[in-house]
Amino acid sequence: MADWEQAINIDPGFSKAYNNRGGAKAEAYCIRGKAKAALGDHQAAIADYSQAITINPKDVEAYCIRGLAKAGLGDHPAALSDYNKMIEIAPGLAKAYYNRGHAKDALSRHYAAIVDYDKAINMDPEFSKACYHRSGAQADFGGHHATLSDYDQ
Repeated sequence: MADWEQAINIDPGFSKAYNNRGGAKAEAYCIRGKAKAALGDHQAAIADYSQAITINPKDVEAYCIRGLAKAGLGDHPAALSDYNKMIEIAPGLAKAYYNRGHAKDALSRHYAAIVDYDKAINMDPEFSKACYHRSGAQADFGGHHATLSDYDQ
């Protein structure tokens, strides 16, 4: 941070220094948020992740971990909103579809969850967690034959 501050003091028009300083601040909020979440203080963690997003609205990881913290509090609709934003920013990220599927499954939207798990698995065929959770969604939706296939996979 000190180096970026010095660069800005030397050349106030150096836009990359502002960008990098902002990225470092957003990352610091995310790191502190993870520490708070590890201590079980999900509300404070969410506040830090939200601050990181305010600094960098395209920070996919901040949306991801904020969504996880919201899901940890049982607020799956709010988590779903964060996962939708992840997909908007990075539509090729398998983890985003997996997380969204998990939130939909928690909301008993099993078919929609299966669709998202399918997308995650198509993007990353080795995504074993997506296979595992898709099997649970399929069982809840009534597709027991497909469930066995996922467990095998």
